[in-house]
Amino acid sequence: MSDLETLSETAKPDVELPKQPMTPDEMQELVIEDIELLTDKFDNPSVGYKIAAHYALYKLYQLHNHLHSQAFKSENEDSAICFARDAGWIQLMMKGLQDVHCGPGDFMCGDDED
Repeated sequence: MSDLETLSETAKPDVELPKQPMTPDEMQELVIEDIELLTDKFDNPSVGYKIAAHYALYKLYQLHNHLHSQAFKSENEDSAICFARDAGWIQLMMKGLQDVHCGPGDFMCGDDED
């Protein structure tokens, strides 16, 4: 996971796109198109889906940790507890995803002993 963390911290977008309001359908279509373009580059597309999902969960985890810290500093205990709890749930989802074996090339999965 540390390789992905390093990548996420150093990754910079090539082009800044103007932010415009989008409908939920437009947002979903944009994400789906980009992920499909990305995973088409993999010998095993399921590994690409797994990496994309892990990255998205990691970014949510970072956000919730940041929001927890901000709420804690603002002495908003209820919000801080909620953000910390949700960060824990996201961390659990990342672990669960890591344990799903996606076949050849899945470097995120531990050794198969079963």
